[in-house]
Amino acid sequence: MTWNRLDWHTPVFLNLPDSSEPEPILAVDEASEFLASRWPGEKTKVYWLAATLCTRCIHGQVDPLVAREALVAAAEEAGIYMAA
Repeated sequence: MTWNRLDWHTPVFLNLPDSSEPEPILAVDEASEFLASRWPGEKTKVYWLAATLCTRCIHGQVDPLVAREALVAAAEEAGIYMAA
């Protein structure tokens, strides 16, 4: 498997209300799409920070692990993060 520069080596697993299985988010582009179109929670400051950092990462302005940490923080706040 070849890693893209926006891939995370450790997925972020989310427990979504309408799913029986945790959903893995494997890369920044997946996180950005999820935040933009499928976010199940309130769009708080932590959410907006995650969305902004993912977008900035896609444009090469932020390290992917910074964007990942922001997604985890938003998911924790929304109660959908599943710790490994």
